[in-house]
Amino acid sequence: MRGPGTYRRNTVTDANNFFADRDGTPKPKLILNQFGANIGGPIVKDKAFFFFNFENTNQTQAVTFQPDLASILPLAANFTSPARYHYRNVRFDYRISNKHTAFLRYTHDGNAVFGPETGQPSEPSAWINLNNWSDQFAMGVTSIFTPNLVNDFRLAWRIWDNK
Repeated sequence: MRGPGTYRRNTVTDANNFFADRDGTPKPKLILNQFGANIGGPIVKDKAFFFFNFENTNQTQAVTFQPDLASILPLAANFTSPARYHYRNVRFDYRISNKHTAFLRYTHDGNAVFGPETGQPSEPSAWINLNNWSDQFAMGVTSIFTPNLVNDFRLAWRIWDNK
């Protein structure tokens, strides 16, 4: 078993950009928290095994909008853009015999982001909510018929939802 791990980064621990510091512009907001853990091991010695892990990333960062038109220059500002990412994996392995093994796996990958659609800085009124969810299922059977003949059968199914 591996214990939980975490990674944190935020505005307090980051240095300001050289040019922003020179101009007296404050540091843009950044809050980044990543954490996760995994566990795995035998269910039945030398026969059945499992593995599970999860990872989460929660991030809030600043997006700087600096318009190039004088008429909308007063709209220039730093806006916060939150993002959440979630990953999950579960796998079971089973030794049917010395010549046959099988596995089942489920993977989930999800994220929710509120920010500029094109990656270009813009006002929040032009931002979009991105919610992407991907669930994947896989199974496989490996059979050793002779030292020179191995069959590896795999079947997978994926569900993708983008809102």
